[in-house]
Amino acid sequence: NENDLNISIVFVNFGILYRDGIFAQKNYYKSIEFFEKAAKLNNPDAMFNLGTFYLNGFGFNKNYYKAKEFFELAAMQNHSEAINQLGNLYYSGQGIQQDYTKAIKLYERAAALNNKFSMVNLGNSYFNGKGVLQNNEKALKYYEKAAELDEPSALLIVGNMYSLGQNVSIDNKKAIE
Repeated sequence: NENDLNISIVFVNFGILYRDGIFAQKNYYKSIEFFEKAAKLNNPDAMFNLGTFYLNGFGFNKNYYKAKEFFELAAMQNHSEAINQLGNLYYSGQGIQQDYTKAIKLYERAAALNNKFSMVNLGNSYFNGKGVLQNNEKALKYYEKAAELDEPSALLIVGNMYSLGQNVSIDNKKAIE
């Protein structure tokens, strides 16, 4: 219900404040408490944050299985960052069976939700031919989409591609843009 949603948002915000040390001393354990309360209220941002804590070992030992579990819960609610992180787990094989095909599908799903990191991941996949047939045109298309969303690595990659003529005609005007 709407009240649970509002309460869960407050819990997530407190979790972020403690996670980042804003207005309070950084405290992963307090942050986890708030994220867990919000996750119990089905908040996908809380689920994503808990997944990130397990993935990186913040306040917990690293646990890829638990990270995947929380990312999947958030992904069921179309949380694009969680979907991208699931893709990263499958792409790298961290704690799970490496599966480029599954990773690409997850990246595509997150990119359709305007996730700029997934767009870069798809660009990298097409550029390197991992999980897909190598295709520089598709790589550039995804990098440019991410650059339009001001993703720093995509801006750099697109600029380099145009300034150096990597699979495109040299175009210093586009490189500077």
